[in-house]
Amino acid sequence: LYRNIDRNWELLAAVDGRGCYSYVNQNYAHFHGLAPTALRGSLVDAVLGDGIQQHNLARLDAGGGSATFRSRRHNRQTGDERWIETCLRSATTADGRHDGYYALLRDITDEVRTEEEIRFLAYHDALTGLPNRRLLTDRLNQAIARAQRYHERVGVILVDLDDFRRINDLGGHPAGDRALLETADLLRNCVRSSDSVARLGSDEFVVLLTELEHSTSAEQVAAKIMTALLASHATHKPISASIGVAVFPEDAGSADGLIEVADARMYRAKRRGGQHIESRERATTIPGPSQQPAFSGADAAPR
Repeated sequence: LYRNIDRNWELLAAVDGRGCYSYVNQNYAHFHGLAPTALRGSLVDAVLGDGIQQHNLARLDAGGGSATFRSRRHNRQTGDERWIETCLRSATTADGRHDGYYALLRDITDEVRTEEEIRFLAYHDALTGLPNRRLLTDRLNQAIARAQRYHERVGVILVDLDDFRRINDLGGHPAGDRALLETADLLRNCVRSSDSVARLGSDEFVVLLTELEHSTSAEQVAAKIMTALLASHATHKPISASIGVAVFPEDAGSADGLIEVADARMYRAKRRGGQHIESRERATTIPGPSQQPAFSGADAAPR
Protein backbone atom coordinates (compact mmCIF):
# COMPACT_ATOMS: atom_id res chain seq x y z
CA LEU A 1 0.00 0.00 0.00
CA TYR A 2 2.69 2.52 1.02
CA ARG A 3 4.64 1.87 -2.18
CA ASN A 4 1.59 2.61 -4.33
CA ILE A 5 0.83 5.86 -2.47
CA ASP A 6 4.50 6.90 -2.64
CA ARG A 7 4.27 7.10 -6.42
CA ASN A 8 1.74 9.96 -6.26
CA TRP A 9 2.62 11.77 -3.04
CA GLU A 10 6.00 13.21 -2.12
CA LEU A 11 5.75 12.81 1.65
CA LEU A 12 3.93 10.01 3.43
CA ALA A 13 3.42 9.12 7.08
CA ALA A 14 1.20 6.76 9.03
CA VAL A 15 0.22 7.63 12.61
CA ASP A 16 -1.12 5.00 15.01
CA GLY A 17 -3.84 5.38 17.63
CA ARG A 18 -1.33 6.56 20.25
CA GLY A 19 -0.26 9.51 18.08
CA CYS A 20 3.09 7.95 17.15
CA TYR A 21 4.58 7.47 13.69
CA SER A 22 4.26 3.85 12.55
CA TYR A 23 5.65 4.57 9.08
CA VAL A 24 7.32 7.44 7.20
CA ASN A 25 8.88 7.43 3.76
CA GLN A 26 12.31 8.85 2.96
CA ASN A 27 10.98 12.18 1.70
CA TYR A 28 8.95 12.79 4.85
CA ALA A 29 11.89 11.99 7.08
CA HIS A 30 14.36 14.13 5.11
CA PHE A 31 11.94 17.08 5.08
CA HIS A 32 12.05 17.02 8.87
CA GLY A 33 15.80 16.56 8.98
CA LEU A 34 15.75 13.03 10.39
CA ALA A 35 16.20 9.44 9.29
CA PRO A 36 13.07 7.28 8.88
CA THR A 37 14.19 5.03 11.71
CA ALA A 38 14.48 8.03 14.03
CA LEU A 39 10.92 9.11 13.33
CA ARG A 40 9.20 5.76 13.66
CA GLY A 41 7.78 5.41 17.13
CA SER A 42 8.10 9.15 17.88
CA LEU A 43 5.11 11.21 18.92
CA VAL A 44 3.74 13.56 16.26
CA ASP A 45 3.73 16.47 18.73
CA ALA A 46 7.39 15.82 19.57
CA VAL A 47 8.31 16.27 15.90
CA LEU A 48 5.82 18.88 14.66
CA GLY A 49 5.01 20.77 17.86
CA ASP A 50 2.55 20.60 20.73
CA GLY A 51 -1.10 20.43 19.71
CA ILE A 52 -0.60 19.27 16.12
CA GLN A 53 -1.94 15.78 16.80
CA GLN A 54 -5.09 17.18 18.41
CA HIS A 55 -5.60 19.58 15.49
CA ASN A 56 -5.29 16.70 13.01
CA LEU A 57 -7.80 14.58 14.91
CA ALA A 58 -10.22 17.52 15.07
CA ARG A 59 -9.93 18.04 11.30
CA LEU A 60 -10.61 14.35 10.67
CA ASP A 61 -13.60 14.41 12.97
CA ALA A 62 -15.04 17.51 11.27
CA GLY A 63 -14.44 16.03 7.81
CA GLY A 64 -15.93 12.64 8.49
CA GLY A 65 -12.61 10.81 8.34
CA SER A 66 -10.77 12.94 5.82
CA ALA A 67 -9.33 16.44 5.62
CA THR A 68 -7.21 18.45 3.19
CA PHE A 69 -5.51 21.73 4.01
CA ARG A 70 -2.58 23.96 3.13
CA SER A 71 0.06 25.26 5.51
CA ARG A 72 3.53 26.78 5.56
CA ARG A 73 6.11 24.32 6.85
CA HIS A 74 9.78 24.67 7.65
CA ASN A 75 11.98 22.32 5.62
CA ARG A 76 14.65 21.34 8.10
CA GLN A 77 16.78 19.81 5.35
CA THR A 78 17.09 23.01 3.26
CA GLY A 79 16.18 25.60 5.91
CA ASP A 80 13.52 27.35 3.80
CA GLU A 81 9.77 27.74 4.17
CA ARG A 82 7.57 25.67 1.87
CA TRP A 83 3.85 25.52 1.16
CA ILE A 84 2.57 22.00 1.84
CA GLU A 85 -0.80 20.48 0.98
CA THR A 86 -1.71 17.84 3.56
CA CYS A 87 -4.31 15.15 2.98
CA LEU A 88 -5.39 13.21 6.10
CA ARG A 89 -7.29 9.92 5.93
CA SER A 90 -8.52 7.91 8.93
CA ALA A 91 -7.13 4.39 9.27
CA THR A 92 -9.36 1.54 10.38
CA THR A 93 -8.71 -1.96 11.62
CA ALA A 94 -10.16 -5.12 10.07
CA ASP A 95 -13.15 -4.92 12.42
CA GLY A 96 -13.84 -1.27 11.49
CA ARG A 97 -12.31 0.50 14.49
CA HIS A 98 -10.45 3.78 13.95
CA ASP A 99 -6.75 3.30 14.47
CA GLY A 100 -4.82 6.45 13.64
CA TYR A 101 -4.56 8.04 10.23
CA TYR A 102 -2.47 8.45 7.11
CA ALA A 103 -0.88 11.79 6.27
CA LEU A 104 -0.08 12.39 2.61
CA LEU A 105 1.83 15.61 1.91
CA ARG A 106 2.72 17.39 -1.31
CA ASP A 107 4.99 20.41 -1.84
CA ILE A 108 2.83 23.00 -3.65
CA THR A 109 5.15 26.01 -3.24
CA ASP A 110 5.45 26.58 -7.00
CA GLU A 111 1.67 26.35 -7.43
CA VAL A 112 1.05 28.85 -4.63
CA ARG A 113 3.59 31.28 -6.05
CA THR A 114 1.93 31.04 -9.46
CA GLU A 115 -1.47 31.71 -7.89
CA GLU A 116 -0.05 34.70 -5.99
CA GLU A 117 1.48 36.06 -9.20
CA ILE A 118 -1.83 35.71 -11.04
CA ARG A 119 -3.65 37.50 -8.21
CA PHE A 120 -1.01 40.25 -8.20
CA LEU A 121 -1.27 40.78 -11.96
CA ALA A 122 -5.06 41.02 -11.67
CA TYR A 123 -4.61 44.21 -9.64
CA HIS A 124 -1.20 45.53 -10.72
CA ASP A 125 0.62 46.69 -13.82
CA ALA A 126 3.06 44.03 -15.07
CA LEU A 127 5.88 46.47 -15.95
CA THR A 128 5.94 48.89 -13.02
CA GLY A 129 4.23 46.85 -10.32
CA LEU A 130 1.90 49.80 -9.66
CA PRO A 131 -1.81 49.30 -8.97
CA ASN A 132 -3.94 49.12 -12.12
CA ARG A 133 -7.30 50.77 -12.77
CA ARG A 134 -9.19 48.04 -10.92
CA LEU A 135 -7.21 48.45 -7.69
CA LEU A 136 -7.11 52.25 -8.05
CA THR A 137 -10.90 52.41 -8.30
CA ASP A 138 -11.25 50.29 -5.18
CA ARG A 139 -8.84 52.49 -3.21
CA LEU A 140 -10.48 55.64 -4.53
CA ASN A 141 -13.92 54.45 -3.42
CA GLN A 142 -12.53 53.72 0.04
CA ALA A 143 -10.86 57.14 0.20
CA ILE A 144 -14.10 58.89 -0.78
CA ALA A 145 -16.07 56.95 1.85
CA ARG A 146 -13.57 58.01 4.51
CA ALA A 147 -13.59 61.61 3.28
CA GLN A 148 -17.37 61.73 3.55
CA ARG A 149 -17.21 60.37 7.09
CA TYR A 150 -14.49 62.73 8.33
CA HIS A 151 -15.20 65.74 6.09
CA GLU A 152 -11.87 65.47 4.24
CA ARG A 153 -10.85 65.95 0.64
CA VAL A 154 -9.46 63.47 -1.88
CA GLY A 155 -7.23 64.48 -4.76
CA VAL A 156 -6.77 62.76 -8.13
CA ILE A 157 -3.84 63.78 -10.32
CA LEU A 158 -3.75 62.33 -13.82
CA VAL A 159 -0.26 62.44 -15.37
CA ASP A 160 0.26 61.83 -19.09
CA LEU A 161 3.85 61.95 -20.38
CA ASP A 162 4.46 64.35 -23.27
CA ASP A 163 5.91 63.00 -26.53
CA PHE A 164 6.21 59.48 -25.13
CA ARG A 165 5.90 58.06 -28.64
CA ARG A 166 9.07 59.94 -29.58
CA ILE A 167 10.98 58.17 -26.78
CA ASN A 168 9.85 54.80 -28.16
CA ASP A 169 10.63 55.80 -31.75
CA LEU A 170 14.15 57.04 -30.97
CA GLY A 171 15.24 54.51 -28.35
CA GLY A 172 12.92 51.59 -28.94
CA HIS A 173 10.70 49.90 -26.38
CA PRO A 174 13.54 49.38 -23.86
CA ALA A 175 13.98 53.17 -23.67
CA GLY A 176 10.24 53.60 -23.28
CA ASP A 177 10.13 51.00 -20.49
CA ARG A 178 13.00 52.75 -18.69
CA ALA A 179 11.13 56.06 -18.90
CA LEU A 180 7.99 54.46 -17.48
CA LEU A 181 9.88 52.78 -14.64
CA GLU A 182 11.67 56.03 -13.82
CA THR A 183 8.35 57.88 -13.80
CA ALA A 184 6.78 55.28 -11.50
CA ASP A 185 9.65 55.62 -9.00
CA LEU A 186 9.56 59.41 -9.22
CA LEU A 187 5.82 59.56 -8.56
CA ARG A 188 6.17 57.25 -5.55
CA ASN A 189 8.83 59.57 -4.12
CA CYS A 190 6.62 62.64 -4.56
CA VAL A 191 3.80 61.40 -2.34
CA ARG A 192 3.25 59.98 1.13
CA SER A 193 3.12 56.27 1.87
CA SER A 194 -0.61 56.64 2.54
CA ASP A 195 -1.18 57.89 -1.02
CA SER A 196 -1.34 55.68 -4.11
CA VAL A 197 0.26 55.77 -7.55
CA ALA A 198 -1.35 53.75 -10.34
CA ARG A 199 -0.66 53.16 -14.03
CA LEU A 200 -3.75 53.18 -16.22
CA GLY A 201 -1.95 52.15 -19.39
CA SER A 202 0.71 53.25 -21.85
CA ASP A 203 2.11 56.58 -20.58
CA GLU A 204 -0.77 57.49 -18.26
CA PHE A 205 -0.46 57.50 -14.46
CA VAL A 206 -2.81 58.48 -11.63
CA VAL A 207 -1.86 59.76 -8.19
CA LEU A 208 -4.45 59.35 -5.43
CA LEU A 209 -4.06 61.76 -2.51
CA THR A 210 -6.03 60.96 0.63
CA GLU A 211 -6.99 62.88 3.78
CA LEU A 212 -6.40 66.34 2.30
CA GLU A 213 -7.35 69.43 4.30
CA HIS A 214 -7.12 72.02 1.51
CA SER A 215 -8.53 71.92 -2.01
CA THR A 216 -5.31 73.49 -3.34
CA SER A 217 -3.05 70.78 -1.89
CA ALA A 218 -3.51 68.46 -4.88
CA GLU A 219 -2.47 71.26 -7.25
CA GLN A 220 0.65 71.91 -5.24
CA VAL A 221 1.57 68.21 -5.31
CA ALA A 222 1.01 68.24 -9.08
CA ALA A 223 3.49 71.13 -9.37
CA LYS A 224 5.97 69.16 -7.29
CA ILE A 225 5.55 66.18 -9.63
CA MET A 226 6.07 68.29 -12.74
CA THR A 227 9.19 69.95 -11.31
CA ALA A 228 10.61 66.52 -10.37
CA LEU A 229 9.89 65.15 -13.86
CA LEU A 230 11.66 68.07 -15.54
CA ALA A 231 14.67 67.59 -13.25
CA SER A 232 15.04 63.88 -14.07
CA HIS A 233 17.58 62.85 -16.69
CA ALA A 234 17.60 59.05 -16.65
CA THR A 235 16.57 59.08 -20.29
CA HIS A 236 19.26 61.71 -21.07
CA LYS A 237 16.53 64.30 -21.45
CA PRO A 238 14.00 65.90 -19.05
CA ILE A 239 10.56 64.33 -19.10
CA SER A 240 7.54 66.62 -19.17
CA ALA A 241 3.88 65.81 -18.74
CA SER A 242 0.36 67.10 -19.14
CA ILE A 243 -1.43 66.96 -15.79
CA GLY A 244 -5.09 67.18 -14.84
CA VAL A 245 -6.19 67.65 -11.22
CA ALA A 246 -9.58 66.90 -9.63
CA VAL A 247 -10.64 67.13 -5.98
CA PHE A 248 -13.48 65.53 -4.03
CA PRO A 249 -15.99 66.91 -3.21
CA GLU A 250 -15.53 70.14 -5.20
CA ASP A 251 -15.17 68.55 -8.66
CA ALA A 252 -17.05 65.23 -8.42
CA GLY A 253 -18.67 62.95 -5.88
CA SER A 254 -17.63 59.53 -7.22
CA ALA A 255 -14.48 57.66 -8.23
CA ASP A 256 -15.45 57.56 -11.91
CA GLY A 257 -16.42 61.23 -11.81
CA LEU A 258 -13.09 62.33 -10.35
CA ILE A 259 -11.11 60.35 -12.92
CA GLU A 260 -13.25 61.75 -15.76
CA VAL A 261 -12.72 65.34 -14.59
CA ALA A 262 -8.97 64.83 -14.16
CA ASP A 263 -8.80 63.17 -17.58
CA ALA A 264 -10.65 66.05 -19.28
CA ARG A 265 -8.34 68.56 -17.65
CA MET A 266 -5.29 66.55 -18.67
CA TYR A 267 -6.41 66.74 -22.31
CA ARG A 268 -6.88 70.49 -21.95
CA ALA A 269 -3.31 70.70 -20.68
CA LYS A 270 -2.20 68.58 -23.64
CA ARG A 271 -3.94 70.95 -26.06
CA ARG A 272 -2.05 73.86 -24.51
CA GLY A 273 1.18 72.25 -25.69
CA GLY A 274 2.06 70.02 -22.74
CA GLN A 275 4.23 70.69 -19.67
CA HIS A 276 1.07 72.12 -18.20
CA ILE A 277 -1.20 71.62 -15.17
CA GLU A 278 -4.97 72.09 -15.36
CA SER A 279 -7.04 72.27 -12.17
CA ARG A 280 -10.32 73.76 -11.00
CA GLU A 281 -8.59 76.88 -9.71
CA ARG A 282 -6.24 77.69 -12.58
CA ALA A 283 -4.06 76.58 -15.46
CA THR A 284 -0.30 76.62 -14.90
CA THR A 285 2.78 76.05 -17.01
CA ILE A 286 5.77 74.80 -15.04
CA PRO A 287 9.10 76.21 -16.31
CA GLY A 288 12.01 73.97 -17.26
CA PRO A 289 14.76 72.87 -14.84
CA SER A 290 16.98 75.85 -15.70
CA GLN A 291 14.27 78.30 -14.58
CA GLN A 292 12.62 79.02 -11.25
CA PRO A 293 9.65 76.77 -10.42
CA ALA A 294 6.22 78.38 -10.70
CA PHE A 295 5.34 77.35 -7.13
CA SER A 296 8.18 77.92 -4.72
CA GLY A 297 6.20 76.22 -1.95
CA ALA A 298 5.33 73.09 -3.92
CA ASP A 299 7.78 70.92 -1.97
CA ALA A 300 6.08 71.79 1.30
CA ALA A 301 2.45 71.73 0.31
CA PRO A 302 -0.10 71.95 3.15
CA ARG A 303 -1.94 68.64 3.39
